[in-house]
Amino acid sequence: MVDITFLLRKYGYKVTPQRVAIYEMLASTRVHPSAEMLFQTLLPQFPAMSLATVYKTMDIFKTVGIVTVINVGEESFRYELTTDHHPHLVCIRCRSVEDAIWSEGVDYKPWLLRQFDFILHTQQLFFYGICKICNDTEVR
Repeated sequence: MVDITFLLRKYGYKVTPQRVAIYEMLASTRVHPSAEMLFQTLLPQFPAMSLATVYKTMDIFKTVGIVTVINVGEESFRYELTTDHHPHLVCIRCRSVEDAIWSEGVDYKPWLLRQFDFILHTQQLFFYGICKICNDTEVR
């Protein structure tokens, strides 16, 4: 976990209670929330906070390298704290997004360099299907 106060100050950004709360929410969830989800969750705690504040905070977090922006084909982006690159499972029914981490770990960098002389900087891999919750509740 990052010392968000130190990191924001290091890059010249103000440390605000809203920014700290947004970071803490991202650190404590595996939901991969959108800015709208973050806003709705934190609104009771910060009634004067705007959706623009959440978007600006996400841009700051992206700039300082602690957030990964995920585009799963929805109207809005999802966010997660930056970790090792890993695939995601996207439910086509409830739109949940989960991490798909397996112990083998797939490293495409050497293969892409060998096969295509391509230097990989980042990657995003998504598997679309039906999650366990939706699958269990489906009428058979």
